[in-house]
This record gives sequence, structure tokens and C-alpha cells, in this order.
Amino acid sequence: IGLEGVKNWGARFAGRVWKSVFEELLKIKEPTDWERPEGIVVRAFCTKTGLIATSYCKSKRYDFSIKGISIPNCSYHKPYMVKVCKGTNLIATDDCPPDAVEEKIFTDPDDMPKEYCNCSGGYEHLQLIAPDTVYTDEIVVFEILSPLFKSGDTIEIDINGEKTYLKTYPLKLMWSPSRPGNYYVSVIHWSSIGEVVSKTGKNIKVIPEIRKTEMIVLPIKPKVGDIVRVYIKNPPSYSYTAEVFINGKREGVLAQTPFEFRFKVTSRGTYRIVFKIYDLYGNKLVELEKTIQVP
Repeated sequence: IGLEGVKNWGARFAGRVWKSVFEELLKIKEPTDWERPEGIVVRAFCTKTGLIATSYCKSKRYDFSIKGISIPNCSYHKPYMVKVCKGTNLIATDDCPPDAVEEKIFTDPDDMPKEYCNCSGGYEHLQLIAPDTVYTDEIVVFEILSPLFKSGDTIEIDINGEKTYLKTYPLKLMWSPSRPGNYYVSVIHWSSIGEVVSKTGKNIKVIPEIRKTEMIVLPIKPKVGDIVRVYIKNPPSYSYTAEVFINGKREGVLAQTPFEFRFKVTSRGTYRIVFKIYDLYGNKLVELEKTIQVP
């Protein structure tokens, strides 16, 4: 589909046309509820096992089922008691100091630690100084405190599989996450002969940066004959396309950021400018509006 000089394909624009058509149809005919056949019930299912969800299942979906058919409850998600070393968040062993061991309850086996701790009591000699929560693109500094660190030793820092090695003071690392999510920072102190001196780790949550999305119109007070530049400052994360409307008429579709549109002022009067920004799946993220007056 060719649209204003932009080549588009797939369901991205076809889906939007389909949505617009049905929005108009719904104005003509009110939607009616679907008549559920007798003997059909709605039940909650665990999305991981497909069995009947229990209170321990984190993710559920609701679906139709035939009344009277026996479906087992999910047994994958249930309380699991695990002894964990506080210093490494791994499965505790007999080498872990008693005051470093705590019992944790997990309801999903996928969340349980899979490896055994090898701290050998050295957890108290290694500390990771880092925030619990950071924003995307924020620059943070990890500082490692290790009184036992000496020449020839190595500090290994592993952030979700991405490793960095420090061999000299200062034991610091700058990090700037680009995507939100949960990150685990693992720190291992290796001796000069390749033995583990101590371990530690920390969970860090990265959340999207809070930014104010704005529509900027330049010049602020345009005159007849001027070219007006309209652009979006700080568009929402995952923005994909934008529609531009002037006085209710769609004037353009922008297929990539930065979202910028220009038009010529041809007459005096009021210009109502609306930007509708969508994600990859056609969901509207934000709608911005600004009105300018041309004397």
C-alpha cells in the first residue's frame, strides 16, 4: 500500500482501516451480547501449564470450558521451601555461615535458584553498592568493596549474562540500562590462581524514564504564508507511527521517529492540530492537541 510516499505492508495499516470501518458500523448498530450455549462455563487456566489455575499461578487466562468436564488443578505452582544464602542468593550449603542462611518460599520453580552457593563464608568480605531501582538510560555507578582484594585478583561482574572484569582499583563500573526489566548483578572475587574468594549479588529493577511528551509548534505566532513546523518532544517509548490532523482532517501519517510535520498557513483563522501516536500493534499511546490562531 502506498501512502503519501511511504511504502507500507502487512497488517499495520490494513488493521487500522478495519478498526475504522467497525467503529462506524458500531455507531449504526449497537453491539449485542453473545448468547452462551447451555453447559458452557468460563474458567481460569494457568498460562504455563494449561491446567486449572490456583492462587499460586501468577499468570492466568480465562477461557470457555464444558461444564462437568474434569480438568486437574495446576500442581506446578505451589509453595517450595528453599534455603538460600543471603550473600549470593544461591542454594545454601553447609559451608555458608548459619546467620547467612534464610528460608525462602517460591511458588514457581522457574524462580528458584538453580546453583549451589560456594561462598565458603566469604560473603561478608564482599559488598556491592548499587541502587535497588534505576531509570532507563540513567547512568549509575556500581562500587565493589572487597578488603581481601589484592594485586593479581579479578572482580567479575555479570549483569544478566553480560560480564565485565575489574583488575585494579577503583573497583567501580558505570552502567546505563537501555531497556526496562529485572536485572541480577552477580559479583565474584577471583584470586590470582583462579579460586573463588567470595561472591555477592543484587536484584535491580529498571523502570521506564518518566518524560513529559509535548507537541512543539514553531513559530509560536505564525502569519499567513509561513511554514509551520510541528514536532513531538519526548515521544512515548515504543512509539511507531503518528497521525496528524488539522481542523479534523487527517493531513499525514508519520512512519518513524522523530515525529515532525510541516504545513503552510494559507489563510487567517484557527488551526487545531492533533497528533495521535501509536505503537507497533496499532494501540494508541497518546493524543496531543494544540490550537494556534493566525490573525
